[in-house]
Amino acid sequence: MQDKVLAQLKELIASDPDLLGFIQEPVSDGVVVAHGRCVFSLQGLYQWVGLESDMSFKEFRSELYQGDLNTCLKAIGYGVEIKESTGKVETNLYQLVKL
Repeated sequence: MQDKVLAQLKELIASDPDLLGFIQEPVSDGVVVAHGRCVFSLQGLYQWVGLESDMSFKEFRSELYQGDLNTCLKAIGYGVEIKESTGKVETNLYQLVKL
């Protein structure tokens, strides 16, 4: 699962390395690129990567938090951080940023 998420984010980075939003519309529901960051909800990331048929959202969330996605992204100069905390993991907004 983490490999799919990482591959999708790397593809986005390759097409828009400064995350300036050259794609003029949302990448997917819950995933938007603009102003030097890619902002997403976990549900949006889950749907964008296309994991609905592979695992439940609950499994996705659990594996994502147990994985080392940020370590892998840091190796290529990026990271994921919380953009807006709502107090619930499901409704928080996260952002991929260039370090």
